[in-house]
Amino acid sequence: MASLAEQNRYLRDPVVRRQMLEEDARQSSIFEGATGLKPPAPQPESKTHRSIVFRKKSVKAS
Repeated sequence: MASLAEQNRYLRDPVVRRQMLEEDARQSSIFEGATGLKPPAPQPESKTHRSIVFRKKSVKAS
């Protein structure tokens, strides 16, 4: 059985995985009320997991 990192295209690349973890942790901290956080380092524009979320169809309850 393949590991999750092998199956999930977002987890395959360690650099992208690290950037996603840092961004998610920062946004979660801000949402919880953290202050004084350093702004993130400028990242080159790339397609991230967030750009796909808005394209997914929502599930309708039956």
